[in-house]
Amino acid sequence: MNTIGIITEYNPFHKGHAYQMEQAKKTFQADNIVVVMSGNFVQRGTPAIVDKYTRTRMALAAGADFVFELPVMYATSSAESFAFAGISILNRLGFIDGVSYGCETPSIDNIKEIAFLLCTEPSAFKQELQAALKKGFPYPVARKQALFSYYSKKENFSTKKTVIEALLSNPNNILAIEYQKALFQLQSNLIPIPILRKGSNHHSDKISTNFPSASALRKEILTATAFPHITDYLVQETVPILQAQYKKTFPITENDFSSLLYYKLAQEVDYTAYLDVSETLSNKIKKQLSYAKNFQTLAMDIKSKELVYTRICRSLLHILVNITKEGFVETPPYVRLLGFRKSKSSLLHKTSDIPIITKVANAKKILPDSAFSLFEKDLFATHLYNQICYEKYGTIQKTEYEQGPIIG
Repeated sequence: MNTIGIITEYNPFHKGHAYQMEQAKKTFQADNIVVVMSGNFVQRGTPAIVDKYTRTRMALAAGADFVFELPVMYATSSAESFAFAGISILNRLGFIDGVSYGCETPSIDNIKEIAFLLCTEPSAFKQELQAALKKGFPYPVARKQALFSYYSKKENFSTKKTVIEALLSNPNNILAIEYQKALFQLQSNLIPIPILRKGSNHHSDKISTNFPSASALRKEILTATAFPHITDYLVQETVPILQAQYKKTFPITENDFSSLLYYKLAQEVDYTAYLDVSETLSNKIKKQLSYAKNFQTLAMDIKSKELVYTRICRSLLHILVNITKEGFVETPPYVRLLGFRKSKSSLLHKTSDIPIITKVANAKKILPDSAFSLFEKDLFATHLYNQICYEKYGTIQKTEYEQGPIIG
């Protein structure tokens, strides 16, 4: 019995996600799909447009067998930390055979080659990377420039340059490389299963194909005055689940947190203790606080050549949710079960190398103090999100101590 893991956000779940599940199961001849999903905050540094329990229900309705939560510290981190944490969880669960990810150019050989180089960092590459960083390029740009320079001294550079450009210019490809890096670093036996992304570009904000991007769907949701006309692009089993929550718990955006963020920022003069916040960024944030700006405007006003928008949003979110550098742990010390298909529950009894939290009230008993302290960040993040849902829509949701796993 083969089991595939998928690391994702489902923000929101759509046909492209169902396509990935279907193709991965077919390619790997798998019987089970295990999802590690961001909770109520996502990797681009914003709240999820739909809460994690609604997205869990949608995933289960569309074919997932288990949904685990990627802790907020990693869900809102860089691509490298996001990928490493997700792979680490799948690797330690003990019943996963392969990991599937969507990408724009699914050549496993090319992905592995670049990932291995970035893992081993030969001295010649390191020198090129440091030189690019000294020029003031953001890390992703510096890394690409360093790879160009490194391979320019080798044969077939024109071909390799095209490969690098394709791999490091598309978000899903970048994550694919980070997943493969994590597999190398962990010496994992999980089999990588790249699936060619179908439909619109990841960042496309227009619904122009049968497989529009999540960005386009979010835009349509946010501009609609009634339940959005996006049902043709959703898995039909998930439509009633999403529709039932419309204007009750979603949509939620980063600007809904603007007042809370301003209040938090106004309490401090130095933000460098928080994850991803450099001294330069800390100073720029403080400079922009002459009056309360909304979340998006603040991030845009800070944005520069060296500081990209998503990096700023992640940093602001870390400040809001109290995620500090000191508290960062590279490998997740636990995983939370958000939902599962009852018919597959026997898989949970297999040997696992990571504590699985199924009941929040029991977490303190099964986790060491350091791990429980990290778990409290997840609880706080969800309670904060629920409070915004209440303020915006008047909907009272269960607390994390009251909410058990969703059973499909």
